[in-house]
Amino acid sequence: MATPVLIIGKSGSGKSTSLRNCQNKNWNLIRILNKPLPFKGKIDGWFTDDYQQVMKCLIASKADSIVIDDAGYLITNHFMRGHASAGKGNAVFSLYNDIGDYFWNLIQFIVTKVPESKVVYLMMHEDKQLKFYRW
Repeated sequence: MATPVLIIGKSGSGKSTSLRNCQNKNWNLIRILNKPLPFKGKIDGWFTDDYQQVMKCLIASKADSIVIDDAGYLITNHFMRGHASAGKGNAVFSLYNDIGDYFWNLIQFIVTKVPESKVVYLMMHEDKQLKFYRW
């Protein structure tokens, strides 16, 4: 059983920047968005937003610590790919069920299939509540 660790923070709060301390062979990085890291240097890893590929990368990693950067975009990208064809009315709920199932299955995969010596960090942005005011 690997240890999943969820790191949630505001955009720009230093989640990705903190990875500059992880530039060695004990770390791998799975980037969900293909954005450059905010520092010079490199962390070995992969770029994918496909759940099956993420799981393959987790197993293929030789590092003890693996970061899934911007893991929340797995959910967002899944929604954006499927929302137009989800149907109408109650049929839309099957898309939301799929979104929840896929992310839950990823967590279960980390817990049950990734070797117990590994730690998997899932970095996500916090949900920001929008407030609307009447003037």
